[in-house]
Amino acid sequence: MKKRLQSLFILLFFTISVMAQERTITGTVTSQDDKSPIPGVNVKVKGTQIGVSTDSNGKFSISVPSSSSTLEFSFIGYTTQSRPISGSGPVNIVLVPDSKSLSDVVVTGYTVQNKKDATSAISKVSAEQFKDTPVADPNELLKGRVTGVVVTSGSGQPGAVQAVRIRGINSISSGNNPLYVIDGVVVARGDFNTDTNRDLEASNQVTPTDILSNLNPNDIESFDVLKDASAIALYGARGANGVIVITTKKGKIGAPEFNVRAQYGKTKANFGNFKLMDASQFLAYEKVGLNNAGVTDAQIPGNLTAAGGNSDFNWMDAAFRTGTSSNFDISVRGGNEGTKYYFSSGMGKLDGTLIGSGLKKYSLLSNIEQKINSRFTMGLNLNLSYSDGLTSADGSRYGSPILGYIATAPIQSPYKPDGSLYTGRESGWFGLTGDNFLYNTQYNFNSNKNFRTLGRLYGDLKIFDWLKLSENLSVDWINAKQKLYQDARTSDGFGQNGSLFDSAIDNKLYTTQTSLSGSYAPSSDHSLTYLAMLEYSFKENAGISANGKSIIANDRFRSLNAAILPVSVGGSSSTQAILSYIGNATYSYQSKYNLNVSLRRDEASNFKNNKSETFYAVGGAWRIINEDFMKEQKILSNAKLRASYGTSGNLTGLLDFVSYTLWTPVNYNDNPGLAPFQLGNDDLRWEKTNSFDLGLELGFLNNRISLEADYYSKKTNQQLFSLPISSTSGFITMPVNIGQVQNRGFELALNTVNLEGTVNWKTNFNVSFSKNRVNETNNGQDLVTGQNITRVGFPVGSWYVREWAGVDPANGDPLWYKADGSTTNNYNLAERRIIGQALPKYTFGLTNIVTYKDLELSFLFYGATGNKIFNQTRSFVENTAYINSGFNHSVEAGEDFWQKPGDVVSRPKPIAGGNKNESSPSSRFLEKGDYLRLKNVRLAYSLPSTILGKTGIKKITFFGQGENLVTWTGYTGVDPETDALGNEFFKYPVGKIYTFGLNATF
Repeated sequence: MKKRLQSLFILLFFTISVMAQERTITGTVTSQDDKSPIPGVNVKVKGTQIGVSTDSNGKFSISVPSSSSTLEFSFIGYTTQSRPISGSGPVNIVLVPDSKSLSDVVVTGYTVQNKKDATSAISKVSAEQFKDTPVADPNELLKGRVTGVVVTSGSGQPGAVQAVRIRGINSISSGNNPLYVIDGVVVARGDFNTDTNRDLEASNQVTPTDILSNLNPNDIESFDVLKDASAIALYGARGANGVIVITTKKGKIGAPEFNVRAQYGKTKANFGNFKLMDASQFLAYEKVGLNNAGVTDAQIPGNLTAAGGNSDFNWMDAAFRTGTSSNFDISVRGGNEGTKYYFSSGMGKLDGTLIGSGLKKYSLLSNIEQKINSRFTMGLNLNLSYSDGLTSADGSRYGSPILGYIATAPIQSPYKPDGSLYTGRESGWFGLTGDNFLYNTQYNFNSNKNFRTLGRLYGDLKIFDWLKLSENLSVDWINAKQKLYQDARTSDGFGQNGSLFDSAIDNKLYTTQTSLSGSYAPSSDHSLTYLAMLEYSFKENAGISANGKSIIANDRFRSLNAAILPVSVGGSSSTQAILSYIGNATYSYQSKYNLNVSLRRDEASNFKNNKSETFYAVGGAWRIINEDFMKEQKILSNAKLRASYGTSGNLTGLLDFVSYTLWTPVNYNDNPGLAPFQLGNDDLRWEKTNSFDLGLELGFLNNRISLEADYYSKKTNQQLFSLPISSTSGFITMPVNIGQVQNRGFELALNTVNLEGTVNWKTNFNVSFSKNRVNETNNGQDLVTGQNITRVGFPVGSWYVREWAGVDPANGDPLWYKADGSTTNNYNLAERRIIGQALPKYTFGLTNIVTYKDLELSFLFYGATGNKIFNQTRSFVENTAYINSGFNHSVEAGEDFWQKPGDVVSRPKPIAGGNKNESSPSSRFLEKGDYLRLKNVRLAYSLPSTILGKTGIKKITFFGQGENLVTWTGYTGVDPETDALGNEFFKYPVGKIYTFGLNATF
């Protein structure tokens, strides 16, 4: 008994001694931004493994040994802080947001890795950089913010397709658009409303709209742009043009956080330097042209004289309006250790500045992740979206307001004496198209309705600490409907007594992924991460269309059953399957030397004999900053050298059965038959790109200055060509693999923290240089399409036109250069020459963010240089052949033209009926595409927490901003930002947007 009492006394003494050596520290962690508590913060006793996390109210309690004197606080998105402790009093911490930490993690779609360890060229754009920006297409958010990426708007139509090029043009005849991945789901992109196989930038009488515009930009957490081989090799046959990974917002540990955002604005068309004549200018210019054609003043038609009683109508103002835009979003975000969730709903309306155009959008997003137990986690990402758009006809249609405002004389009024509208078909109507678009747009419309379901169900099973089994099931389901109605009362519908085209497209892309992944670190010096995956994707596309005519001119009869006469019925169906085996491993030694290896083998149904191809990449990084010889220096805070080499493929733009001989149904004496449609090539294979990248990352003064520079070189081999063959075979071309295209370039991104404290000022500058060259074609053969040529030694699609030599001072004739260098006024004797390229050589962007207390100001400039634009619109508005046709002219045409011998001017003698092919394609209409644009200015004010008090509102911000405010350029057209082809043809102008709104968090 005595021994037991002694043992109990010793145990009690030991316990009291241990308790005396420990102390319990409590406290609260809040954010500097809004003074709100931060749940989930890691609180650790420095130098030990002891640690806890803050609860939903930001509070913590931790036992600290008496030998320890410092606590360390860390959380994603905030700067890690250390706090000395003395005694046992509460320790309250205010964490400071760290903008640099937002880019600490990069997402490739298959893997997530720390930026500091990455061997790849990946650029990240976070939501903080584009918050509240009013765009219809998320691609616009990348403009000026990412090196090596060129995003151009071919149209101001809300939701119009944006041309995106990452590190140049890889393919001559296949697609050059990047692959898109949303929350791990490979998704379709492009226009599904007219023809499922047409190129994104092609014109089919209406401006193509992008299904990607269905996505709500306010749901996006970040973009990760994958550019080099080490990053894109995991996408194998689909990655050659680069990959854009979009991550939507997810749940986080903490109490539910509600957010409401409302925004309203106005949009005004921006016509740049493009101006049309008013009535007096028009009459004076027409008179000169008629006189030069031998028409005397007495012979000039009465409506072209000052005494003709003409009106002075501004058709440009009539075609365009001040559009309104409104957006409303609501979301809730929160979670605990078991469940994390994010739900959002959004609706938006954007009026196009062109009459008869606009876009309405609705979206629902649900991201849920549930931790079933310590080893098994499941999640569901579900994104539903619907868009309802009105697309105005482009400049290739007579009924188009874009063509109409130029092709109708300012002396022509749209209104009859009784105030009603002319149709344009009346005798005496003075307009080239014979159409009054103000009358036309009352009745005709082109409606595009798109419903999209993006879904991903996933599960992760932790088999061992070093091995995880994952299963992903995803679907991208698009249902697109188009209705094109042309009323019998309008010029477009008059010839068919009214017509209606109706189509429906159903496009499904299913993907399954089964993978094993994990990480293993046998010691502190060595670590290995790995991934092995089996992936299968299957796409099926089906469509049906019908066209009918002879429809009663009544607003209630706008369906096909109202068409008395059928015109055509069409349908299509197609499938594609890809089976892939994927492997990736990254080895790190002492956090100094990293090696990444990727391997992927794809089997695609597009090809007959060559279905399979293997792609690979090797990347390495040397973290110089971690070397012993760098420890004493105080200037550099980061230094990393990286390099990668690998291969990838291009399936973009390929037909689903590109290598097969295809047949099409035909009518043979009212009996079904078949006719050859496409000549196949059993040996055809996909284009393959070999890429090399060398990058340097530097940080100075604790990363207040950071720099990232990349040099790249890539060659795309086995170019797909349509080889001309003898027509006796029944075909005129055959698909073959011949040719090589090379892209080389340099990219530089510089980020600086200029001021810290009461005033904070951050700057981002980026510049990119790209050089494109065709190394090989079929036996060196030139490929000429319109005014473009693909020739060995020059960029793809270089401008190939006759070179303008100016105006003959003696007689006002147009002149061009001949092959021997002499000039001629005979257009057909002039030599076609390569004069410039369509894509810019240099692109750049500059962003500044300045904050003072609760006030924030940001602005973004971006621009391009080194390219030429073919101003095809100018070739019409300066074409004197249109004098006396009702076609209007540019103001410049009437200010600088030949009038008498000796005149040194830029425009030939205006002669009604034309002056020797003066406006035929030539370098006269090629202009420098250099420009600098003030893309965005945003001013925001957040109410101080002292004002909000106990209202329950954590933060409320009022903001106003402008988009596309000012453009500095010498280009005379509507907009120097053209489509990927570099051609401006009656462009729908991009608008200036002014918006105001508020963002409240509860």
